[in-house]
Amino acid sequence: MSADRQGLIAALDVGSSKVGCFIARMDPQQGLTILGVGHRLCVGVKGGAVVDIIEAERAIRAAVQQAETLAGETVESVIVSFSAGQLQSQVIEVDVAIDGHRVEEADIARVLAEARAAIDPGDRVVIHAFPACFGIDGSYGVRAPVGMYGDRLAVTMHVVSAAAGPVRNLESAIQKAHLTVSRFVAGPYASGLATLVEDERDLGAAVVDLGAGSTQIAVFAAGAMVHLDIVPLGAGHVTQDIARGLITPLDHAERLKTVHGNAIQSAQDDREDITVPQMGETEFDEDGASQISRSA
Repeated sequence: MSADRQGLIAALDVGSSKVGCFIARMDPQQGLTILGVGHRLCVGVKGGAVVDIIEAERAIRAAVQQAETLAGETVESVIVSFSAGQLQSQVIEVDVAIDGHRVEEADIARVLAEARAAIDPGDRVVIHAFPACFGIDGSYGVRAPVGMYGDRLAVTMHVVSAAAGPVRNLESAIQKAHLTVSRFVAGPYASGLATLVEDERDLGAAVVDLGAGSTQIAVFAAGAMVHLDIVPLGAGHVTQDIARGLITPLDHAERLKTVHGNAIQSAQDDREDITVPQMGETEFDEDGASQISRSA
């Protein structure tokens, strides 16, 4: 994480349904302290990608201003969570000769430089490029190779890239709100770091983050993220399916989903009826509304 001269860190999450902003202060002794939080509904983003730059800029500006007001601070740059642009994982393995001598920091720098030179994103933008693990003479899983001996030092580099267009569009919307992007962070990676404890990352775990426009998946093993993926299906699609299937307005479909929805069926679902307002009703009329079984 990068903080400004006052130790402030601003994080921005631009999603398909809302924009969220956190402002925190980094203290070497106490760690992060949340100072302000802001969020606004956003209709200018779908599936994490900007589709209306004016609406996106308006939501970003409002969310950041709300967080700044609560924090009593002003920020100029933000760390942005990014989940659009068809995020892709790529694993690159590179090894260099160390001729049996003790591994030094210079050897680590050399093998990392070789791995970065092997990255060929084409017309895509590299979001992350970090070592997943090191290896000595074909034995992988080494976390701290400095001080070990061997003939060849290898590194497995995990590269996360995105299509250039969505990255530039989101950066443009943020710049229109008079902010600069200090760095992009892949959304699945941020979700994994925020929810998993160290033991879970070591033993291996998959984090599934169901958003409004997409579902993000991050797989961790041996303490590092080893794979990520984005499925273009989210909670908003479920709401739309309910609205179409029951012929009810979207706001009522969202309420039905949140109040009555459940991923696990129960024996009482067949005996419980739900009132569903019909499309075109200006006022809720329980007598004219449809009644359906919750199990449907």
